Amino acid sequence: MKKIAVLIGIVLTFVHCTNDTPLPNGYELLDRENKVGLAAPLTFKPTKTAHYWKIIPAGAKSSLMLGVGKDMQSFVIFQCRNLIKVPVQDDVLAAKLSMYSVGTVGDKNPFTLSAHRYDQYWSENNILWKDVENSYQPEPLETWQFTPQDTTWHSFQFTNLQFIKEWIADSHQEEQSITGLLLKFDQASSGAIFVSSESSITPPYIEVISQDTSGVIDTTIAYLSHDASLLQNKTGIDEDVVEQEPAVLKVGNGTGYRGLLHFDVSEIPADATIHQALLTFYIAHSEVFMPADSASSTFSVAARLIESDSTWSIDSTYSAAIDVANSSKNTFAFDSTTPVKTMSYMVQRWVSNVSPNYGIMVYAKDQSSDFYEMAFKSGAMDSVVAPTLVITYSLPAAHRFARP
Repeated sequence: MKKIAVLIGIVLTFVHCTNDTPLPNGYELLDRENKVGLAAPLTFKPTKTAHYWKIIPAGAKSSLMLGVGKDMQSFVIFQCRNLIKVPVQDDVLAAKLSMYSVGTVGDKNPFTLSAHRYDQYWSENNILWKDVENSYQPEPLETWQFTPQDTTWHSFQFTNLQFIKEWIADSHQEEQSITGLLLKFDQASSGAIFVSSESSITPPYIEVISQDTSGVIDTTIAYLSHDASLLQNKTGIDEDVVEQEPAVLKVGNGTGYRGLLHFDVSEIPADATIHQALLTFYIAHSEVFMPADSASSTFSVAARLIESDSTWSIDSTYSAAIDVANSSKNTFAFDSTTPVKTMSYMVQRWVSNVSPNYGIMVYAKDQSSDFYEMAFKSGAMDSVVAPTLVITYSLPAAHRFARP
């Protein structure tokens, strides 16, 4: 019996000693969850801040912006090659442009819209207001009174049917000379956000009622082939001018503002493991521009690494978006949900001297898609409300056993 017990003990010992243990993966080797050797969190304030604005093309967005926001305004340009569906020999009896509004900003007071012929080639991918402002026909083809409203169709009736007939005939040509219509205004205090031709749900269209030579009346729905918002920053500051140490850091969908920050994290040893890097901004509410029902609206702020230029000139290059912030009533915070996330990874690269620390750019993730504007306290007036970067890290065992 003793021999059997000894034999069983030997077998169990062998099984235990030869149990397969998987090799650790990269994150396990980094071991961010291991709190052994965890140092006290360090809080960093930015060593410098700045912001500048740059308008980007909006033709690929699923929305169109028409009207006035905070320190900006937007016109709309569109083309309708689908007018080729209307027989060129038909007589045009009526025509209207229909656009679906998904939101408004401002006081919703009416303003006068004018429609202008445009004859220059343009592309959704790169069209900007500065390309259009000196090349559209100044004499309006139509004028309409427009009152912004939420979640409804807006229809604009054409009275210049001769132009519509000319546009239809032009759409049948191999090369079009009429490249679109520009919708603009001289003065407004409100605006609307429409669904663009990029959307498959409620896209804008021109409805044409025509009569053929036999007297048969037909209705054609011609969806816009391409369109774009033409945003304009109205702050009076030139584009690409970097303003150092502003009172607030602006981040704008409509104005195109981006914030720049630099944190000196050189006091963290190069062999440290970063467990969390929590970047938090305090919202400057007086500078924020959101619609009246902002409780149902969101504003996403993304961050990028500044990769090439410690002087923060407009020629700096940036990484792809590394993180998107979560918002609360008073703050925006990056990397607040899980210990291991891209903001932590970014700081790890700085600390380990893998990437140079030129700073961070924060910008509107959905720039040129709506009128909304966010602003953060920079700390220039009060360091208590400056952005903070709180870093939790640990050190290898060699540091813990090193002689003082």
